[in-house]
Amino acid sequence: MVTETLLAYIGCTKALSMWIHAAHHVSKGPGFSSDHELLYGKIYEAVSEDVDGLIEKSIMICGSERCACPIEISTIACQILKKYETPVEKSSDDIALIARDFMGEHIQNLTHLFSILQENEALSLGMDDYLAASANDYEKYYYFLNQRCKE
Repeated sequence: MVTETLLAYIGCTKALSMWIHAAHHVSKGPGFSSDHELLYGKIYEAVSEDVDGLIEKSIMICGSERCACPIEISTIACQILKKYETPVEKSSDDIALIARDFMGEHIQNLTHLFSILQENEALSLGMDDYLAASANDYEKYYYFLNQRCKE
């Protein structure tokens, strides 16, 4: 149960990283510079780093290298990506709306992971700290995206 939940969250994080990276590439319009670099660029870099740290912590918690399996992670990420419209050929406003919704679901997934780890007494002090810091960052990014969506 713990390994499956960690893999699901890793896949979700990888999917978010890929989607936000694409949003970074296809930023356009009057807000191009700020969207490209300060919004999607900043979020993409942070989420990409999270994937690495999350996999390492997950291997430690599970005692299994399965949490680093690129096939499983990519399969999960692909399933999650299919739930969202691509940022390609979308307006800058639509990209921001989809990104905000994706980030909101990611925060819910993080909360679910935290609960599962707690229930299974698999939440180390370091993982607790790591997830709390991630939640703090993701809530900040949600705020930024939500503000970007307002007129």
